[in-house]
Amino acid sequence: MVPHENHPVFVREATPPKLERGVLWTNCFLAQKGDKFRLKSRWTTMGGGEVVKKLVGLSIVLLCVAVSNSAFAQVNAVLSGTIADSTGALIPGVEVTARNINTGITDTRLSNESGNFVFPSLQPGTYTLSAALSGFQTATYNTVVLGQGQQVRLNFTLQVAAAAQNVEVTIAADTVLATTSSSVGNVLPDSVFTNLPSQSRNVLDLVATTPAVVTTLNAFNAPVQNFGGTPISQVNTTRDGLVTNDGRYNNSNGSYSAVYTSPDMVEEVRITANNIDPALGRGSAQVQLRTRAGSNEYHGALFYTNNNSKFAAMPYFQNLAGAPKSYQNRNQFGGRLGGPIKKNKAFFFVLIDDQRFLEKQDYLVTVLTEPAQAGIFRYLTEGTPGGTARRNGNVFSSTPSVNRAGQSLSADPVTGVPLFLNSFNLFSDVRDPNRTKIDPVWVGPQWLPRMPKPNDWTVGDGLNTAGFRWKQPHAGMDGATGQSQNTNRNHLTARIDYQLNTNNKLTYTMSREKDWGVTGQTGLPDYPAGEFGDVRRVPDFYTASWTSTISATILNEFRFGLKRDTWQGTSPLDKGCCWNGAKETDLIDSAKKMVATFPSIGGQFVYVTQGALPATAGLIASGTTATSAMAYAPFGVASPRQSISPFKQFADTLSFIKSAHSFQTGFELDLTNSHQFNHGGQQTTRPFVTLGIGNTPVPNISTTNFRGIQANDVSTAQLLLAILAGTVRDIQEQYFVNSPTASDWTDYRTTFLFQRDLHQNDWAFYFKDNWKVSRNFTLNVGLRYDKYGVPYDSTGLGGRFTGGLSTNGGEAALFGCSGTSFNGMWNPNVGCDPTKLTTTEFVGKHSPNPNKSFWNDDWNNFAPSVGFSYSIPWFKRSTVIRGGYGINYAGAPDFLSYSGNIANLPGQTLNVTYAPQNYLDLTGLPAANVIPVPTGGAKPFGAVPLTNRAANITGYDDHRVTPYIQSFNFSVQRELAQNLTLDLSWVGNKATKLFSPTQLNETNIFENGILDAFNITRNGGPGPRGDAQIFDRLLRGLNVTGASGCPAAPTPCIVGTTMVNGRVLTGSMALRGLSTTNAFLANGHVGGLANFINTTSSFTGVNGGLLRNGGFP
Repeated sequence: MVPHENHPVFVREATPPKLERGVLWTNCFLAQKGDKFRLKSRWTTMGGGEVVKKLVGLSIVLLCVAVSNSAFAQVNAVLSGTIADSTGALIPGVEVTARNINTGITDTRLSNESGNFVFPSLQPGTYTLSAALSGFQTATYNTVVLGQGQQVRLNFTLQVAAAAQNVEVTIAADTVLATTSSSVGNVLPDSVFTNLPSQSRNVLDLVATTPAVVTTLNAFNAPVQNFGGTPISQVNTTRDGLVTNDGRYNNSNGSYSAVYTSPDMVEEVRITANNIDPALGRGSAQVQLRTRAGSNEYHGALFYTNNNSKFAAMPYFQNLAGAPKSYQNRNQFGGRLGGPIKKNKAFFFVLIDDQRFLEKQDYLVTVLTEPAQAGIFRYLTEGTPGGTARRNGNVFSSTPSVNRAGQSLSADPVTGVPLFLNSFNLFSDVRDPNRTKIDPVWVGPQWLPRMPKPNDWTVGDGLNTAGFRWKQPHAGMDGATGQSQNTNRNHLTARIDYQLNTNNKLTYTMSREKDWGVTGQTGLPDYPAGEFGDVRRVPDFYTASWTSTISATILNEFRFGLKRDTWQGTSPLDKGCCWNGAKETDLIDSAKKMVATFPSIGGQFVYVTQGALPATAGLIASGTTATSAMAYAPFGVASPRQSISPFKQFADTLSFIKSAHSFQTGFELDLTNSHQFNHGGQQTTRPFVTLGIGNTPVPNISTTNFRGIQANDVSTAQLLLAILAGTVRDIQEQYFVNSPTASDWTDYRTTFLFQRDLHQNDWAFYFKDNWKVSRNFTLNVGLRYDKYGVPYDSTGLGGRFTGGLSTNGGEAALFGCSGTSFNGMWNPNVGCDPTKLTTTEFVGKHSPNPNKSFWNDDWNNFAPSVGFSYSIPWFKRSTVIRGGYGINYAGAPDFLSYSGNIANLPGQTLNVTYAPQNYLDLTGLPAANVIPVPTGGAKPFGAVPLTNRAANITGYDDHRVTPYIQSFNFSVQRELAQNLTLDLSWVGNKATKLFSPTQLNETNIFENGILDAFNITRNGGPGPRGDAQIFDRLLRGLNVTGASGCPAAPTPCIVGTTMVNGRVLTGSMALRGLSTTNAFLANGHVGGLANFINTTSSFTGVNGGLLRNGGFP
């Protein structure tokens, strides 16, 4: 076996490119001093003169000052073209005017010396475009529809006008064919998603109608879109230029907006499945949303939509089980209004879009029958009372005990054999000296009174456990990542556009929302008498932009954005706490009542859950949720759990024109973080008690004492007695640290909020040229640079691995005591120094090691792009050929993965379980002094011991690089008729350097001889008895309890011998006789046997003890 003390995994990519001389790296950042921030620049060159360094450095500082932080997604449209006379000669000095039909705002440009004109930033909308010059007829394009980020080219040919002649020539504009961008995608105008029916009324659901986009399921089993085979994390969704992706779940949600995007809010959706534009980063797939804007006329709408299950079909299995049809009712209502504040100058838009959702889930929970609640256990026998054993079963089992009405059967429905009902009292007849009555602390006064009577005998064993079927109401239903469309919602969106003067325009957009409901993560009660947990989200969204025309050829756009994605889930016992300044003790009345139903020790409630009774399968209808948890106030996952994930974004782009070239450049800095509470595991930071048999067996319930009881029903009776008596099986609790300098654990007595605040800062810049090579041919070239930062924890609690045989920690430390690289893999003789164990350390900003990081910076993310658009001039109808190639880097954070790999390393939390060796029940719990659960002397930040064979740890490659996608396409567009265009496109994406986990502790069965020993043991040879020496070595001197004895062999052995000595009982014989390992042998699962040997604590009491018993590490 590979001698590692744990199971580490780290994310590894290809070797990064080496640094070359002459390459320049830049970094603009905000430096914090106290509560203030100062803008700084850091730059490095490899080679080159000092003069160049100073000039470039000064340029970088000026650029940083100009744009501060930024992230640019092209929002406004670019309209350009050339102007020529009837002979084809280009004409300078022509006045070109673009007039927005809705707002009346006009913009005027003059064609330059090469006959080219450019409107570098026009608000999306419908325009008239006219060209006028004295001596020529005025030419006009009507109904020029410009979408967000669209690059359109419209050429004019002016005819000479006769003297005193005033003629205007009107030309039809087709902006689909006139687009010069090389990216391939689709545009959904508001006419599409306002006219098409949609159950959710979320425009993002229509993204799947785009070619090359398919719907799949994410890690949380929620539907998401995949764009041309690219990873879900490389889909960049923006609204008015601001990224709307949820950084916490970036690898899960795909095209996503935490703020609801209804057709009454969004005016246009532009989907790019194959991005060739350097202005658009963070992925090869782009989904761009544009908020509605006001105009010179007042327009509005009131709406109400109801969607319910009244006319839905009845599911077959629900009908078979006799269950009523599931109920669902969605009400969406609101209104919008847009219009002028001052005509031709200032405009507004406002939207209210609310929802109320209610569903009633068919819910089937296992409950105790009335006799079982009183401590009476029942079973059937065949032939006579106490006769032939027969296992209890529900109406759908092969040995049913009851009919559909819950009445015990008097005869087998198939064979007709007479059946007799037997029963005994779990307390007075069993006479367990420890378990003498129903628990008076919680089981008797709290749990049993809330348990309803059974009304369904399709689950359980029919006589002692059965089902209770009810319609569980969900007043709003959310998911783990906020991706559900079924929450209750209050939504407000507002937008203001203000034309300061002909050269300056301001735009402001705001959305605020509140979503609430329930979710399985925070607890859904199994009974009507129970209490629900809740989930709340309050996402918000703000953008502001300033568009300034500096001169006739230079335009600047500055954009700021802020969005916050939030998620808070609280159990029924925590509702009201820990949100918007609420204290941990601030509970609403329903939570206080639930807390009062549980035992309390030292002022802290002790949550109690019963161990699940053995399941007896039944027929579960489609659409039915079935459970045997029997909880009236389920805790869900660690509660309260919350995350607050803000994203700050500034954008600045500079456009300028020179001859036939339209240049654009921009800079970006994204500041994003996720402040999390109680994330990173299922275990709660409060003490949890589970009822069950534990380490004190239940005596006297046997087939001898109770004639005719079936062996499986014996186990059910024993567990039922232990639960009713309140026997403590175990107590669990999680300890944690909230400070990098902590010397001991924190627990619920100080705070029950285990928190981390993870950050990542990214920046980028780009430059592109839209070159009008001729009237019909446009060439787009550009270069983008992305710098994705290394994450850190603002409180200094971000950890990585160190120790082992490494000198600087990081990747090398993951190999523990067996080396620092893959060289020791597959080498069973590599050895292990037990004093050189892997430990953890805090690194990054604000940590004790600020100069160390989780991985090295990646500075090599240059992304070129090139594309063309050619309008074939000799066809009668317009025909356009386009093609392009581009690279897109995508290293945006996924804070959920950082949470597990950085913020929750071994040594930062301690999950402890106390299993009483002597009998303990709820009545004796306060005096037992086991809450808080003892830590066993463990301290924070300790080494991962060799005996820990169950912990999975994940680290990162020191040279982790940013993945990228190469996108390429070729398309032909042909106008078949007016308003009918044929588009044939070929698109391709190739992903490179994607993140991939590499298992460092792969199971080794070759070099160490495990495979040979497995085959010898399995086949019974070669050798007189089919014995493998390595198994003798591993098991020598150990009592292999559970082995069935010695199989028949030429050499006899003593029946019943369980100690392996290599002669009487060999290791191979013991493995063949032990049921667990015999299954590996029978199924040919050599890897399973190897893992068993490496990790089991059987026979030695220590994980990995078999290896050390054989003299291995």
